[in-house]
Amino acid sequence: MPEKFSPKKELLEFFRKGLGRAGGSTLDDLLSKYPDKQNSLYVTADRLVKEGFLNKKRTRRDRRLKNFFYLTKSGLKESEINQKKRINREDWDGLWRILIFDIPEEEKTTRNYLRDQLKKYDFRMLQLSVWITPFPVSEEIMQIVDEIGAKYYVRFMVVNEINYEEDIRKVFGV
Repeated sequence: MPEKFSPKKELLEFFRKGLGRAGGSTLDDLLSKYPDKQNSLYVTADRLVKEGFLNKKRTRRDRRLKNFFYLTKSGLKESEINQKKRINREDWDGLWRILIFDIPEEEKTTRNYLRDQLKKYDFRMLQLSVWITPFPVSEEIMQIVDEIGAKYYVRFMVVNEINYEEDIRKVFGV
């Protein structure tokens, strides 16, 4: 099952691969790869600048003004998250990562932040407060749990078998 085109993922990956280029990168190579998606890529690049994932600098090259983009630290982290999610059926290790939490109502902000982070790492809600992903992101998630002070409210498991898992596998394409 081919992955749906995501301008954000394509842009972040493109600039992550071009990290070694002095002076940043233009969109030219990416635009030639996706000629029918040019408008979407331009709009998304500008949005990524506003969100702090890219920096943009206008520079004169060959008598023309060009936009050069640089990946920020936040952009690099986001790109690394996306890279971890680019596994396919053959690469999947067959293990499920399951996170269960019971964060008190008084810490609603912490609970909502954790949910947002789980979504960012491509977890899906299996049941209320039970989230699952096939992606190898255990260290990153546990670091977030520690940072927000929720380790006493969270249980994290890596399991190799779930009954009736066909529907879950279908959701993740593994």
